[in-house]
Amino acid sequence: MAASGRVSGAIFVDALMPHPGRSWFETVPQSLKSRLEDLARDGRMPPWQRWWPDGAIRALFGDETTYAQFVSELKEIPLVYLEEPAPDIALGEKFAAAYLQLSPGNAAEASAAERLGWPVKRLARHHLALLTHPEEVADEISDLVRSSESG
Repeated sequence: MAASGRVSGAIFVDALMPHPGRSWFETVPQSLKSRLEDLARDGRMPPWQRWWPDGAIRALFGDETTYAQFVSELKEIPLVYLEEPAPDIALGEKFAAAYLQLSPGNAAEASAAERLGWPVKRLARHHLALLTHPEEVADEISDLVRSSESG
């Protein structure tokens, strides 16, 4: 889709739908926003796995080695990253998009993609299945690429 140097499409994998002009914080429930703001220290957010209850992210991994590698790559981020509005640009009618839902938490996002007429696939896994079930997720992404190219 990007062979011409311009992005003409995207596959959103268990992701937030485009939200032009709105920050990430404006897309989440107030309770989550408040909890995360409470975690911030000196304008910085702790590494992502610490945003969730103890052991919640660890439980998604089948082995300690993969989990340890994942956690070792997570860094603090500035709180303003979550407060900054996304660029206020429309995708346009010729933008080809599809959605792959991996976790129950993104059911509303997948439904929104369906309402837009995007191809949608659902894989009953979890948000980090890209890391824990890469072949299965890659197969689903490949199917969505093929359906986007033929549609």
